[in-house]
Amino acid sequence: MRGFARLTGLATALVLTVASPLAMKAARAASSLSSTTMDCLIEQGDRFAMRGEYEAARAEYEIVAELLIDEGRVPVGALRRITTSYYFEGDYESAAATLDRLAEEAKSHGDLKTQAHALADAAYLARLAGNRAEELRRREQLASLLSSSGLPDGVREQIRSNVRMDLRVFAPHLPS
Repeated sequence: MRGFARLTGLATALVLTVASPLAMKAARAASSLSSTTMDCLIEQGDRFAMRGEYEAARAEYEIVAELLIDEGRVPVGALRRITTSYYFEGDYESAAATLDRLAEEAKSHGDLKTQAHALADAAYLARLAGNRAEELRRREQLASLLSSSGLPDGVREQIRSNVRMDLRVFAPHLPS
């Protein structure tokens, strides 16, 4: 019986050793497929947005955001695009709420820079929406973050200088 158990354990170890490279290749292929899928969804969303079909664009971007979250990544580009679509529709409250979502995702991943930019932009959008209470709430969150030791000094100073000017950062750190 012991010989059978040892043989079974050895066979299992061999199967895992042989299957491991195959599993890794499959994971890389799935990741590549996922990346290609996300690129296509972003492009489709961008086409909708250029035609002013913002609801359809947001649906595409939301899929990308969820895929990125499932992969354990912060969906910066997708949520920024959703924010922009709301902005162009004049729905500043929804745009700010989307940035709050981005700030929370960034916070959960320890991405303080993205969190700070999202909070600054959300405060600006709350101001545009005429919601002074929400603007102040977000500014307080930002001030707390800016006083934390985890944020790099250069980022802290960049945000502080932008916020002092007109409360507006609105994605200077993103190319699109």
